[in-house]
Amino acid sequence: MTLLRSILMRFLSTAITLFGVAVIVFVVIRVVPGNPIAMMLPPGATEADIARLQAQYGFDKSIFEQFLIWLSGVLQGDFGTSISLRQPVSTLVLGRLPATLELSIMALLIAVALGGALALGATPAAARPVMAEHNAPLPMLSPPITDGRGRDLTLADFRGRTVLLNIWATWCAPCRDEMPTLDRLQAKLGGPEFHVLALSIDRGGFDTVRAFYSDIGIQHLALYASDQLRAMMALGVVGLPTTLLVSAEGREVARKVGPADWDSPAVISQIKHVISKG
Repeated sequence: MTLLRSILMRFLSTAITLFGVAVIVFVVIRVVPGNPIAMMLPPGATEADIARLQAQYGFDKSIFEQFLIWLSGVLQGDFGTSISLRQPVSTLVLGRLPATLELSIMALLIAVALGGALALGATPAAARPVMAEHNAPLPMLSPPITDGRGRDLTLADFRGRTVLLNIWATWCAPCRDEMPTLDRLQAKLGGPEFHVLALSIDRGGFDTVRAFYSDIGIQHLALYASDQLRAMMALGVVGLPTTLLVSAEGREVARKVGPADWDSPAVISQIKHVISKG
């Protein structure tokens, strides 16, 4: 019953739409400058000839009456007569329908073939890397970094390890949401070959970050902070969170703007691939 009602509502909606379009098109055609009667008569036609032809085609009636006559004809399959070809429009349409259908079917087959080829050649979404990798590793500038023990560092201090550099802040909701996944990633892969560097740019400093880490149970991420403006300019950050995958040589291999599940198999696989290349 629900399906039948849905079908009936769709038919009703379609009918109302088509009726509205018909009214608009009919009115627009009638108000456009030009006289179809003048096109049909030869030069020198008399007023009587004009009046006779207007009566024949119904142009002597009001626009409302003309519309009702036209609509009645359409509902009966009568679309009128072509002025230029002097043939019924329905006959002309049906005469060209086979060629039109042939072109339409061929276009559909070509579209399906091209779409299928592109789909087969495309990389499945599940197989795409989470971070877009650059064609070649990019050199990097380092902002001044301070760790939780008060030491002044730069990215050069992390050379020899692949680094996932995450620029974040406690006031950034997506940053807060993804932080537990970074913590789990550090627990899984952190060591001599890999390190998660969660770089806070909070103006509140380490007290703000420590309180946040404590609230959500972060256990494996070390504390790192940097000046907001200097970090964003040095690393080309335009939005938070931004995450960079840095090779052991200190070059940017990949970048992602926005949150991610950083402990997902896809991310771990991508990181391990970068680690394996040294």
